[in-house]
Amino acid sequence: MSERRLPPVTQLGAASMAFVAIGVIYMAAYLPKRAPLGIAIAMVVCAAGLLALNLLLLSRVQEFAWWRFWQVMRWGALAYLVVAGMLEYTFLYDRTHGPLLVLMTIMLLLFTTNVPLLMAFTVARYQAVDA
Repeated sequence: MSERRLPPVTQLGAASMAFVAIGVIYMAAYLPKRAPLGIAIAMVVCAAGLLALNLLLLSRVQEFAWWRFWQVMRWGALAYLVVAGMLEYTFLYDRTHGPLLVLMTIMLLLFTTNVPLLMAFTVARYQAVDA
């Protein structure tokens, strides 16, 4: 079986999650005070840009086990949406509000999208492609 040429989905996803982690750690370092939001916003923009690039590159792949990708993606997304819902509840329970809540929610959504995407890609890349 010849090696298919696939985009660097795993690397871009890991980089996107790293930007999210840096943004969350940066904001958490200032708690209970309010963090300056400039660096956190830059981290969100970088993470979102990498995720968008990742989705664009992946969408252009022709020969791929898309049936397996979507099968894993659906279940992974369901699991991570439950986790994201619980984390969002903790933000609200801790009375996080305003721009900080918006940034934390966006970062949570980016993370919640990246992890199932990486799981689905990792499984589907090794599946046989139906001709």
